[in-house]
Amino acid sequence: MELIQCPECKCEIDDEKKLCEKCGFDLLLYKQAYKKIYETKIQELNKSEMAREQPQIVYKTVETQANSVHKPRCPYCNSENLTRITSFDKAVNIAMFGILGNKRKYQWHCNNCKTNW
Repeated sequence: MELIQCPECKCEIDDEKKLCEKCGFDLLLYKQAYKKIYETKIQELNKSEMAREQPQIVYKTVETQANSVHKPRCPYCNSENLTRITSFDKAVNIAMFGILGNKRKYQWHCNNCKTNW
């Protein structure tokens, strides 16, 4: 039998009692709620420790998902066999054909159907 302090009125009471004698605070319900909160905190700490141990695996899966989702496709043939039209290619095209050069307004070239867009 221990004396504990009531969370509500701060008076000392037996830890085996269900209610505070002075204010009527439900100690049994308080102990159960405190135990649940304590257990969830321990579970969260365990999860965070596991996450700290394996950050590279999580990073790699997110990285592969991002690469597969944002890969461009040809709007005409739906191919992924593309090359980017660089600013050097655009400059050479303008130097050779002047204002009539058509690569200056495009960004991608499809190697499958040979279209620019």
